[in-house]
Amino acid sequence: MKNFILLLLGLTIISCGGSSEEDDMDRNNNNGETFLEKYNGNGYSVVFDDDDEWITHYFFYDSTYFWGIHEDEIDTNASDEYQHCVKFKEGNNPNGGYNSVVSIISEEEDVLILEIVEEDDEEGDPYIYVFTFEVDGDNLNVSYNDGEIFNFTMTRVTNTTYNELCN
Repeated sequence: MKNFILLLLGLTIISCGGSSEEDDMDRNNNNGETFLEKYNGNGYSVVFDDDDEWITHYFFYDSTYFWGIHEDEIDTNASDEYQHCVKFKEGNNPNGGYNSVVSIISEEEDVLILEIVEEDDEEGDPYIYVFTFEVDGDNLNVSYNDGEIFNFTMTRVTNTTYNELCN
């Protein structure tokens, strides 16, 4: 009887000590990196073709200033060329007559959700944006809500950087 109890105890310890196949798959699919760690230095672009042809780039960094935006006309010979460059950090981001207060709401391996409250010095009324970035291969799916929901997809760029575009 004593041997039987020891055998049962030994089998219980062995069966509880191992990891399940599901646990192993979870560990293999998520190496613990956050979005900003995993996509540090990555850039994405999209061409908006409404009335004018514009190109927008988003760059992500695992640093204090974690999101860089570059917007420009595609026709670089245009006489009224407009270029806009800005980098954001968590907290206050003064930009001309505006102050954007940025908060990271959620950060997972392939998804980053931000809330931006833009305070206009003239109006005084805050304007709230919620951005969701989700990486799918070489594509960045962007959704933002400012009272209306907008969705677009950006493609990864490897031939330029924020500093090259904005200096």
